[in-house]
Amino acid sequence: MRWTVVATFLMLAGSPAMAAPPMTSICFAPDGRHVVAASEESLAVYDWPSLEKRRELPLRMSHVSAITFSPRGEKLLVAGGYPADSGGVAILDWPLVAKPDRAATEIGSDVLLCAKWINDERIAVATTDGSLLIVNHKGESIHALKGHSRHVLCSEVSHDAKLLFSGSDDTSLRVWKCETGGL
Repeated sequence: MRWTVVATFLMLAGSPAMAAPPMTSICFAPDGRHVVAASEESLAVYDWPSLEKRRELPLRMSHVSAITFSPRGEKLLVAGGYPADSGGVAILDWPLVAKPDRAATEIGSDVLLCAKWINDERIAVATTDGSLLIVNHKGESIHALKGHSRHVLCSEVSHDAKLLFSGSDDTSLRVWKCETGGL
């Protein structure tokens, strides 16, 4: 059901009637009643299933590549960047009650291709240089995970938040220990 929902939303959102910058990431809100979509310029919140746009917030971040909710659903993580530029993350309170009042936290790496909450305090971000970074909610590095030779394209955290899985453009799959950063 979830794949059908996302595909339907993307088709509707990409229709000529809604001309705008391309959507780059999408996720369901924890309440199941909203869909949050990111573009290169803004975040938009839509009611589900009507897809009526409720709110749009401009972003102070270049090219958003990932949005995801914290495990408790109280925060929204927004990650992105452009090649040869610094990647960044912004952590916003949910529900979105006001325009983001601060710029994205600089991570000091190239583009952040994907980002996942490990727990409510730690985040894993994947970069184009083949590494993953585990950072705290302030963007301060905890572990640098190196083991891929090309871009890290996807990641997932185990249900118990002990393991981080990553897939790369080099066709490898790695499994990392979240606590120590070891393979």
